Amino acid sequence: MMKIRFSNVEAGIHPVLGKVFHRRVDAIGPEADRYQRYLASTLSGVAPDVGESDRLLELIEKLETKAVDEALWEGQDITLTFRGSEVQVDIDVNDDWIGNPEGKFSLQELKRAVTGWR
Repeated sequence: MMKIRFSNVEAGIHPVLGKVFHRRVDAIGPEADRYQRYLASTLSGVAPDVGESDRLLELIEKLETKAVDEALWEGQDITLTFRGSEVQVDIDVNDDWIGNPEGKFSLQELKRAVTGWR
């Protein structure tokens, strides 16, 4: 079973703020490389904050209830193409990572990842 672990990692000390933490996402399981590249590593680019996470979850809900059939979501060098109950994750900085079958996930997989990230 695939798992995605969310954690905070100490990133140093800021002179005014004190300890600074970095959000970390790790995929663990039989397809860890695929999930890490196309799902875990892309969350900060498609849903960088709580508001964007909520908007993305709203879109997923519309797709699940068939209120919307297709949609496009663009993030930082990442494009999500929604068709029916699937999403294609394209990482735009590498032609080999665009349209790659490894970047295809169910809406439920993406929803669980975004909910955890949120």
